This record gives sequence, C-alpha cells and structure tokens, in this order.
Amino acid sequence: MGDEIATSSQQVLSATKGAGSRRQMAGALKRQLSRRSYAATQGKKVAKREYLAKMITELALNQETFAMDGTSIQCGDYNDWLKTVQFVFNHLDGPATQEAQFNGVNIFKVYAGIDPDKV
Repeated sequence: MGDEIATSSQQVLSATKGAGSRRQMAGALKRQLSRRSYAATQGKKVAKREYLAKMITELALNQETFAMDGTSIQCGDYNDWLKTVQFVFNHLDGPATQEAQFNGVNIFKVYAGIDPDKV
C-alpha cells in the first residue's frame, strides 16, 4: 500500500501546476479511495471512501473519530468543529449563498434601505 501511495504522490508532484494537476490529484484520490483496506477499528477490510465519510460524520457529530489504525482524532476547539460541520454541509447542499431571500426579496437589501427593484 505504501508503494502505491508513493507512486501516486510522485505522479501528482511531477504534474504541472494548474487545472491539469488538480485533475490528476482528483484522479489519484479517487483511485486510492476506491480501494479497500483493513480498519483496525472494525476488524475487517472496508471501503476507504465509506470509512472516510464515516470519519467526517463522526467528527462533526461527536468531535472525535478514529483513523483506520485506531488513532483517535479530535476537534481541537470550536473553530475546528465548525469547519468540519461547514465542510459536511457544503458537500451535502453546496456552498451557502451570501444573500438571504424571503419570497424572492433579498431581506438584507430591504433592511439596508436599498430598493430591490433598482438593483
């Protein structure tokens, strides 16, 4: 497994910067996460992608999770936990919009005295 990761890392590091290297990194991550690996916490081989999703969910809900080798991972403080929760919701619902709408009207513009029809 270590050789596979090293090879993937070398491929990514040798790539040029820009969109191409991001696609290569995404490809390397997909290949690694599509495999199964032994999880000491479960005593069997599990899908890495599913285990990672489980870890992120546990971290958001419990402020603690366990790596596949059994190492405890905890949120250091409120900000770490909040970043984890934001990550989860950004991937579930997409990024939050900056404008709050109520019946199609931006309530922040109305509150600030801006005529929404003129914007």
